[in-house]
Amino acid sequence: MKQFKVIVKNKAGELAKVCEALAEKSVDIRAISTEAISETEGYIKVIPDDDVNAKLALDAGGFGFETSDVLVVDVLDQPGNVSKITRRIADTGINIQSFYLLDKGLFAMVVPRNDIANAKEALEDRVVESE
Repeated sequence: MKQFKVIVKNKAGELAKVCEALAEKSVDIRAISTEAISETEGYIKVIPDDDVNAKLALDAGGFGFETSDVLVVDVLDQPGNVSKITRRIADTGINIQSFYLLDKGLFAMVVPRNDIANAKEALEDRVVESE
């Protein structure tokens, strides 16, 4: 599973354009977030259900993007459990670059590629999906 960090203009309609491009290739969006990084630029971060078709859709739409590997983590739905998981990662010195709620008790996180093995080790059996 991958996160696509799509570079867009910071203006109305950019999110719709990205979502439409993905929809044209029948790509389901599992998680999405947006961020304005300046008056003129922004990012749309999306975790699709189909990495191959997402890449094709974004390429066809003329979008620039970067990809990152994603770890999907199962966290028991109780107060304090997300803090325990994120503390485990922090204690290893790994920086969580993106963090998403996918579904009740299911989170996705992006960490630097060279830290993926260490993150998996720190999370033990909590990782349910990864590259």
